[in-house]
Amino acid sequence: MMFSSPELKYAVEAVMKAGRSLLEASGSDSLRVSSFRHDGLPVTEAEQLASAAIAEHLRPYGAGILGRGFAVPPYSDRKAWNACWLVDPLDRPGAFLNHDRDIAVTVALMDSFAPVIGVVYAPMLDDMYLTSPSYGAWYIDGIREAVESGFSLASVARQLIPQEQSGRYRIINGGGEAGEALDDFLAQLEEKRPGMDVVHCQGALGYTAVAAGDAEMYICGGGAMEWQTSAGHALLNATGKSLTVMDGGGRTSL
Repeated sequence: MMFSSPELKYAVEAVMKAGRSLLEASGSDSLRVSSFRHDGLPVTEAEQLASAAIAEHLRPYGAGILGRGFAVPPYSDRKAWNACWLVDPLDRPGAFLNHDRDIAVTVALMDSFAPVIGVVYAPMLDDMYLTSPSYGAWYIDGIREAVESGFSLASVARQLIPQEQSGRYRIINGGGEAGEALDDFLAQLEEKRPGMDVVHCQGALGYTAVAAGDAEMYICGGGAMEWQTSAGHALLNATGKSLTVMDGGGRTSL
């Protein structure tokens, strides 16, 4: 069973501990921005606590850690890595400050430049999506409640089975900085798929929606870092989907 993988166990524990930090901060009056990154995104104390929780759970595995808020080791160290963790302790930090519910914590294990384990946890929704080699992709609704009630994760997980599109074509528009190029792409798609449904969602939960079969495509304009896409990429691979760039070229996560 998938939960026999120690690497997946590390990842699940890491995102749940990080998610708990975010939940506690979102329900308090002390939600503070401690600094800003070079791109203008806020760094909250909650994100720093989430980062510390992830590092605590992943370091025993021995692989390096890269991601939002983590210091990048020199290349002289990284060039010897065969595997590494790519993590995002707080997907969509601005949304977190606005008390939006569709935020996520993501962890992916990279091996030979490909995502082999991916975990996406939405703490406000208490939803988790996860995948590991040979076991496919899985979804757990209410994982925090299941753990607190003593249920095994295997007993409450539902496998995400690759499925053919049926009914109206569903698109998730993630917005971004692509602007006119993204608008043109959507217009061309509308010609091929008249009457398609378009909903708006940003961040890691766009990838999980496609992996779960709730949408056929997630479109996000502008740039994205590998630690933002890798966990979702692993889930897409496990459900027979793919991740591509806007010009149609293939894309890897690292």
